[in-house]
Amino acid sequence: IDAGCNVGLFVQRIRSIPGLENVRIVGIEPSLRNCKVIDSKGFGNFELLNLALVGQGPKDREKVIMTEFVGEKKPDGTNRYHQWNNIYGNHKDKVSDDVLISEYEVGVITIQEVIDRYAPLGNIDFLKMDIEGAEYEVLEGLTMQTAKQIKQISFEEHDDKKNQEVKDTLRNLGFSVEQYPGKEIYAWR
Repeated sequence: IDAGCNVGLFVQRIRSIPGLENVRIVGIEPSLRNCKVIDSKGFGNFELLNLALVGQGPKDREKVIMTEFVGEKKPDGTNRYHQWNNIYGNHKDKVSDDVLISEYEVGVITIQEVIDRYAPLGNIDFLKMDIEGAEYEVLEGLTMQTAKQIKQISFEEHDDKKNQEVKDTLRNLGFSVEQYPGKEIYAWR
Protein backbone atom coordinates (compact mmCIF):
# COMPACT_ATOMS: atom_id res chain seq x y z
CA ILE A 1 0.00 0.00 0.00
CA ASP A 2 1.45 3.39 -1.00
CA ALA A 3 -0.57 5.99 0.92
CA GLY A 4 0.25 9.48 -0.21
CA CYS A 5 1.74 8.14 -3.42
CA ASN A 6 2.16 11.67 -4.76
CA VAL A 7 3.20 11.26 -8.43
CA GLY A 8 4.15 7.58 -8.17
CA LEU A 9 7.91 7.72 -7.57
CA PHE A 10 7.79 4.93 -4.94
CA VAL A 11 5.76 2.71 -7.27
CA GLN A 12 8.23 3.45 -10.06
CA ARG A 13 11.12 2.46 -7.77
CA ILE A 14 9.44 -0.79 -6.68
CA ARG A 15 8.79 -1.67 -10.33
CA SER A 16 12.53 -1.32 -11.05
CA ILE A 17 13.56 -3.96 -8.46
CA PRO A 18 14.03 -7.44 -9.98
CA GLY A 19 11.32 -9.77 -8.72
CA LEU A 20 8.96 -6.93 -7.78
CA GLU A 21 8.02 -5.78 -11.29
CA ASN A 22 4.55 -7.31 -10.99
CA VAL A 23 3.82 -7.10 -7.27
CA ARG A 24 0.32 -5.77 -6.61
CA ILE A 25 0.31 -2.17 -5.35
CA VAL A 26 -2.60 -0.05 -4.20
CA GLY A 27 -1.91 3.67 -4.28
CA ILE A 28 -3.92 6.11 -2.17
CA GLU A 29 -3.66 9.75 -3.25
CA PRO A 30 -6.16 12.53 -2.51
CA SER A 31 -4.71 15.09 -4.95
CA LEU A 32 -6.50 15.20 -8.30
CA ARG A 33 -3.41 16.72 -9.97
CA ASN A 34 -1.12 13.99 -8.66
CA CYS A 35 -3.61 11.29 -9.72
CA LYS A 36 -3.50 12.61 -13.29
CA VAL A 37 0.30 12.35 -13.29
CA ILE A 38 0.18 8.81 -11.87
CA ASP A 39 -2.47 7.71 -14.39
CA SER A 40 -0.25 8.92 -17.25
CA LYS A 41 2.49 6.48 -16.16
CA GLY A 42 0.42 3.38 -16.95
CA PHE A 43 1.62 1.20 -14.06
CA GLY A 44 0.63 -2.46 -14.34
CA ASN A 45 -0.90 -4.41 -11.44
CA PHE A 46 -1.62 -1.09 -9.74
CA GLU A 47 -4.86 0.38 -8.47
CA LEU A 48 -5.11 4.07 -7.66
CA LEU A 49 -7.65 5.32 -5.14
CA ASN A 50 -8.36 9.06 -5.28
CA LEU A 51 -9.07 9.13 -1.53
CA ALA A 52 -7.47 10.30 1.71
CA LEU A 53 -6.27 7.69 4.19
CA VAL A 54 -7.59 8.58 7.65
CA GLY A 55 -7.85 6.98 11.10
CA GLN A 56 -10.71 4.90 12.44
CA GLY A 57 -12.77 8.00 13.23
CA PRO A 58 -16.52 8.35 13.32
CA LYS A 59 -18.39 6.95 10.33
CA ASP A 60 -20.06 10.33 9.72
CA ARG A 61 -16.81 11.62 8.20
CA GLU A 62 -17.13 10.58 4.60
CA LYS A 63 -15.11 13.44 3.12
CA VAL A 64 -12.29 15.77 4.09
CA ILE A 65 -11.05 19.00 2.56
CA MET A 66 -7.99 18.57 0.37
CA THR A 67 -5.65 21.57 0.17
CA GLU A 68 -3.60 21.58 -3.00
CA PHE A 69 -0.64 23.88 -3.72
CA VAL A 70 0.30 24.72 -7.29
CA GLY A 71 3.47 26.67 -8.05
CA GLU A 72 5.40 27.00 -11.30
CA LYS A 73 6.01 23.90 -13.44
CA LYS A 74 9.17 21.94 -12.70
CA PRO A 75 11.27 20.12 -15.34
CA ASP A 76 9.65 16.78 -14.39
CA GLY A 77 6.21 18.13 -15.35
CA THR A 78 4.86 18.48 -11.82
CA ASN A 79 4.15 21.77 -10.14
CA ARG A 80 6.36 23.12 -7.38
CA TYR A 81 4.82 22.49 -3.92
CA HIS A 82 2.63 19.57 -5.06
CA GLN A 83 4.31 17.46 -2.37
CA TRP A 84 2.75 19.73 0.28
CA ASN A 85 -0.83 18.78 -0.59
CA ASN A 86 -2.64 17.64 2.56
CA ILE A 87 -6.01 17.24 4.30
CA TYR A 88 -5.26 19.48 7.28
CA GLY A 89 -4.62 22.78 5.50
CA ASN A 90 -0.98 22.70 6.64
CA HIS A 91 1.68 24.78 4.89
CA LYS A 92 -0.57 27.67 3.79
CA ASP A 93 1.64 30.04 5.76
CA LYS A 94 4.82 28.80 4.03
CA VAL A 95 4.01 29.71 0.43
CA SER A 96 4.13 33.05 -1.36
CA ASP A 97 1.13 34.82 -2.85
CA ASP A 98 1.91 33.58 -6.37
CA VAL A 99 1.16 29.96 -5.37
CA LEU A 100 -2.35 28.83 -6.28
CA ILE A 101 -4.05 27.19 -3.30
CA SER A 102 -7.19 25.24 -4.09
CA GLU A 103 -9.42 23.35 -1.70
CA TYR A 104 -11.97 20.67 -2.55
CA GLU A 105 -13.67 17.69 -0.93
CA VAL A 106 -12.22 14.23 -1.27
CA GLY A 107 -13.52 10.90 -0.01
CA VAL A 108 -11.81 8.98 2.77
CA ILE A 109 -10.77 5.40 3.49
CA THR A 110 -9.38 3.75 6.63
CA ILE A 111 -6.63 1.16 6.72
CA GLN A 112 -9.17 -1.48 7.82
CA GLU A 113 -11.30 -0.67 4.76
CA VAL A 114 -8.20 -1.05 2.56
CA ILE A 115 -7.50 -4.45 4.14
CA ASP A 116 -11.12 -5.56 3.77
CA ARG A 117 -11.12 -4.55 0.10
CA TYR A 118 -7.64 -5.61 -1.03
CA ALA A 119 -6.32 -8.20 1.42
CA PRO A 120 -9.36 -9.96 2.93
CA LEU A 121 -7.61 -13.33 2.99
CA GLY A 122 -4.06 -12.16 3.54
CA ASN A 123 -1.86 -9.40 4.80
CA ILE A 124 -0.46 -6.09 3.73
CA ASP A 125 3.23 -6.79 3.17
CA PHE A 126 4.27 -3.15 3.27
CA LEU A 127 2.37 0.00 4.23
CA LYS A 128 4.20 3.16 3.16
CA MET A 129 2.68 6.43 4.32
CA ASP A 130 3.68 9.96 3.41
CA ILE A 131 0.38 11.68 4.16
CA GLU A 132 1.55 14.98 5.63
CA GLY A 133 0.69 14.43 9.28
CA ALA A 134 -2.30 12.11 8.92
CA GLU A 135 0.07 9.18 9.64
CA TYR A 136 -0.45 9.76 13.37
CA GLU A 137 -4.24 9.58 13.11
CA VAL A 138 -4.03 6.36 11.09
CA LEU A 139 -1.49 4.67 13.41
CA GLU A 140 -3.01 5.80 16.71
CA GLY A 141 -6.32 4.28 15.65
CA LEU A 142 -4.93 0.84 14.78
CA THR A 143 -6.59 -2.04 16.56
CA MET A 144 -4.68 -5.21 17.40
CA GLN A 145 -6.74 -7.08 14.81
CA THR A 146 -5.85 -4.60 12.06
CA ALA A 147 -2.20 -4.33 13.12
CA LYS A 148 -1.77 -8.12 12.91
CA GLN A 149 -2.60 -7.91 9.20
CA ILE A 150 0.28 -5.53 8.45
CA LYS A 151 3.84 -6.89 8.21
CA GLN A 152 5.82 -3.65 7.74
CA ILE A 153 5.11 0.07 8.05
CA SER A 154 7.23 2.98 6.93
CA PHE A 155 6.12 6.57 7.45
CA GLU A 156 7.37 10.10 7.38
CA GLU A 157 7.61 11.80 10.76
CA HIS A 158 6.27 15.29 11.37
CA ASP A 159 6.05 15.91 15.12
CA ASP A 160 8.65 14.89 17.74
CA LYS A 161 6.10 14.54 20.57
CA LYS A 162 3.71 12.46 18.47
CA ASN A 163 6.63 10.35 17.15
CA GLN A 164 7.29 8.92 20.61
CA GLU A 165 3.60 8.28 21.25
CA VAL A 166 3.08 6.47 17.95
CA LYS A 167 6.28 4.43 18.38
CA ASP A 168 4.96 3.29 21.79
CA THR A 169 1.60 2.45 20.20
CA LEU A 170 3.29 0.38 17.51
CA ARG A 171 5.41 -1.49 20.06
CA ASN A 172 2.27 -2.25 22.08
CA LEU A 173 0.76 -3.68 18.90
CA GLY A 174 3.68 -6.10 18.49
CA PHE A 175 5.93 -4.20 16.09
CA SER A 176 9.65 -3.59 16.41
CA VAL A 177 10.30 0.08 15.68
CA GLU A 178 13.31 2.03 14.42
CA GLN A 179 13.61 5.73 13.74
CA TYR A 180 15.98 6.67 10.94
CA PRO A 181 17.69 9.96 10.13
CA GLY A 182 15.88 11.76 7.37
CA LYS A 183 12.51 11.76 9.09
CA GLU A 184 11.50 8.13 8.57
CA ILE A 185 10.10 5.64 11.08
CA TYR A 186 10.01 1.94 10.22
CA ALA A 187 8.05 -0.79 12.03
CA TRP A 188 8.08 -4.50 11.34
CA ARG A 189 6.97 -7.87 12.69
